Amino acid sequence: MRIQVGSSRRASVSESAFTLIELLLVIAIMAMLIGLAMPMLRGTRERARDALCMNNLRQVAVGLVGYASESRNEDAMSYLRLYQ
Repeated sequence: MRIQVGSSRRASVSESAFTLIELLLVIAIMAMLIGLAMPMLRGTRERARDALCMNNLRQVAVGLVGYASESRNEDAMSYLRLYQ
């Protein structure tokens, strides 16, 4: 039983390789998924920025309370009373 080299080569290449249409289809599907994910990522980024700002404000308040209690500074204490 003899197999021609040319025909077996073509058969193995066509079975294992992607066609141009399949490749373009995969790229189009990936582009659609990325397009759908972008608005979700933008919202996540905004929520992360909000959380960072809140944490910074909290740290300022903690520092101010620590300073006011250690130094017994009336100006700092009156500032804290404004935001209670």
